[in-house]
Amino acid sequence: MMGEIIHLNVNGLKCKSSPNFHKKNDIISSILENVNSTWIFNLQETHLHHESENPNFFELYKHLYHFIRTNANTTDPAAGIILCVKNLWRYLAKK
Repeated sequence: MMGEIIHLNVNGLKCKSSPNFHKKNDIISSILENVNSTWIFNLQETHLHHESENPNFFELYKHLYHFIRTNANTTDPAAGIILCVKNLWRYLAKK
């Protein structure tokens, strides 16, 4: 799987009362934890509006990935993207 780009439409990451909230987080975590996973992981439709709404996995996996995000806004509240890019220096240092 290494080298592929994974896209996942999460349809919201902040509604903890959603029946799929924990399943979404489990799927995201399983991809980020897998060292043989993709270099780039794209999460679409996060519905996050503010920088303060960073998901928990930002802190958990910051040693493995860089996180780049765009926010949803009032004209498109379903928008928002989080791009997870693997920290390449860890792999280049081993070569």
